[in-house]
Amino acid sequence: MKIVRVIMVLALNCLLLGGYVVPAYCSRQFDFQDPELSKKTVKGTVSNVSRMGQKISVSYKDESGESKEVVFSVDENTRVVKSDVMISSNDISGIMTGDKVVIQYFEDPQVTGDFTADTITLESR
Repeated sequence: MKIVRVIMVLALNCLLLGGYVVPAYCSRQFDFQDPELSKKTVKGTVSNVSRMGQKISVSYKDESGESKEVVFSVDENTRVVKSDVMISSNDISGIMTGDKVVIQYFEDPQVTGDFTADTITLESR
């Protein structure tokens, strides 16, 4: 009877708390993705800045030399860095079209093609 009670408590924790209380028992039932593991980097030139929509477009060349453009969302966790100094947190007002940038980003696992900038590094002009 005691074993049944323990199993019931563990199952209830998994369902109600998403596995945070007893991760050893519940983590395999949920698809957690560590953003640090899936973080990627792109180096290119800013082609558009949408301050209202908090988005930045960057043109770059892929490994084969083909020109590409990707749009990044900027959220409250995005850092903007210049010369190894953080100049703002999620404020893209200092970024202009034509700026050379290096963007570390991750892809939202829930929405295909939605990229969120983690760090935007402005290269010296």
